[in-house]
Amino acid sequence: MQNTQNRITIKDIAKRANVSPRSVSLALNNEGRLSSATRENILKIAKEMDYQPNILARGLVNQKTYMIGVVLPYLTNSFFTNIISDIEERCLADGYDILLGNSSSTIKSEKGSIERMVNRRVDGIICCPDPRYFEFYNKLLGTGIPLIQIMTHIKGIDAKSLLVDDEEGGFLATNHLLELGHEKIGFVSFHEDYYEEIQLRGQGFRRALVKNGISLDLERFEMPSDLTIKGGYDAAVKLLQKNPDITAIFSSTDLAALGVIEACLDVGKRVPEDISVVGYDDIDFASLQIRYPLTTIAQPKDQIGALAFEMLKSLIAGNQPESILLKPELVVRKTTGQK
Repeated sequence: MQNTQNRITIKDIAKRANVSPRSVSLALNNEGRLSSATRENILKIAKEMDYQPNILARGLVNQKTYMIGVVLPYLTNSFFTNIISDIEERCLADGYDILLGNSSSTIKSEKGSIERMVNRRVDGIICCPDPRYFEFYNKLLGTGIPLIQIMTHIKGIDAKSLLVDDEEGGFLATNHLLELGHEKIGFVSFHEDYYEEIQLRGQGFRRALVKNGISLDLERFEMPSDLTIKGGYDAAVKLLQKNPDITAIFSSTDLAALGVIEACLDVGKRVPEDISVVGYDDIDFASLQIRYPLTTIAQPKDQIGALAFEMLKSLIAGNQPESILLKPELVVRKTTGQK
């Protein structure tokens, strides 16, 4: 690493390349009209001299900090750690630093993380917002800070979003079970109604039933839970008590699906011989289980982080990128089988 007193400057590169400092700046920032040979020569010399851009000086000129904030519930869900890794990779490639904030079920942690980022003057924020905090996020947008909502969004605020088609995901999961011959299918939902993505998965579940001419008493076949492993376990026990002849369960999350599998085994059901189970998210653990690799709906987590960063970078540049709706995919493993 260079000693700051001996830092190579644009002027040093310009002198060695026998060009103006302006030409060096254009080459390093991939801007302006330079011949290919000149640009390549400048970049080659910059690499040979181990040139490191002065982010602070660059920020003073452009009125930017070259830092973005990312607020996700990453400590409790491996799904989000994958997204953060992709965002961080893009940040490194584009000369940005990343400031992380871990949100939880309380406004204190989510609000505190974002306020810390605003105080650090981040250029923009990527977050998975809690839909209950409309006023807070609406006020945040009033400050003019660029904001990208991912995975969930707050209706009524003027912020771009990157979402997954959760209704289609719910449809794919249920239709898979119906194609295997299952008709009495339970659905593990969320015990609150503020997360639209979970509601949409339920709508997809019901749409598949209607399309296939299946009529179920939803009072008996839909069971709310907190979508944790324990919540999925408790919901599955209740579903099996109410419907002893149930042959399949679709869970709104993979975590809850793991609890569903455990409950089925505890009451003597074999998976998938007696009962099939489908999850949602495709968290890392879904495929890592040795005995019960989980059939699930995979969200395109390898795309989400990179796309969210590109959207935010476009907003920071003063553009207005379109919101994005990605398609989920059915991943069939070993927890589903023919009825």
